[in-house]
Amino acid sequence: MKEDQTLIQAVILTSWLIVIVFILAGWYVQGEQFALSTLIGGILVNGSFLLLKKDIEQLLNKVSMAGISPDSVSRAEKIRFFIKFHARLVVFGLLLIALVAKCPVNLVGLALGMATVVLSVVVVVLSKGKKLYSKLRLRSV
Repeated sequence: MKEDQTLIQAVILTSWLIVIVFILAGWYVQGEQFALSTLIGGILVNGSFLLLKKDIEQLLNKVSMAGISPDSVSRAEKIRFFIKFHARLVVFGLLLIALVAKCPVNLVGLALGMATVVLSVVVVVLSKGKKLYSKLRLRSV
C-alpha cells in the first residue's frame, strides 16, 4: 500500500510542478491572461483530483473494515461514492460554464491547466511505474 501512496503523492507533486511550468511559460509566451487561465484550470482539476482521492480512500477504508469480503460493503456506500463522483463532475462543468461566461479566460490556457493531472499521471507512470512493476513481479516469483 505504501507504493500506491507514493505514486499518488508523486502524481500530485508532478501535477503542481507542471502547472507552475505552464504558468511561467504561458506568461512569457502569451501573457497574463493565458497564465491566469492556466492557473485556474490547474486549480480546478487538481482540486477535483484531491477530492476524488479523498472519496476513494474513504470507500477503500470501508472495504478494508468489511474484512475479507468486499461484497459485504453496503450497496449504499458504493452508490454514495458514484453519486458524489457524478455530482462533482456536474459542479465542475457548471463552474467551467460560469467561468467562461462571466470572465475573460483563454480557453487554450484553461485546457492546458486542466490537462496537468493527465500529463503528471503519464510522467509518473513512465518514470516510476516500470520500477514498481519490476519490484512486484520479483516478489511474486
